Amino acid sequence: HASKKYTCVKSGKKLVWNKGVKISVAKPVVTPKPSASATPTPTPTPTPTPTGYTMQQVATNNKASSCWTVINGWVYNLTNFIDSHYGGAGAITMLCGIDGSALFNAQHLNDTSVAQDLATFRIGIKK
Repeated sequence: HASKKYTCVKSGKKLVWNKGVKISVAKPVVTPKPSASATPTPTPTPTPTPTGYTMQQVATNNKASSCWTVINGWVYNLTNFIDSHYGGAGAITMLCGIDGSALFNAQHLNDTSVAQDLATFRIGIKK
């Protein structure tokens, strides 16, 4: 209490509290934070082209390690979304490399929150 430590001591046949001994409180050690240069390198994303992407380009990205799809005329890179999809990874991997408009619309037509989430993965337009 109040930076002092009190102990019970025997004085004759009685136990009494001593007057207290001042204790020093250890100061916390501050651990340095990593510098900004130690941040991991982000996964590169394709640079959108003004003319868009062909179905041939989309088709070459047809696996979980590089998953592009076309939905309603837009090209999306869903690679980083595969493991986060609420319906499971299989629902996304089946869209890799193809025009997935029909499959997407059958499940999510008129769902604006899904459309907003999907927009974050848009990389360009289909040529």
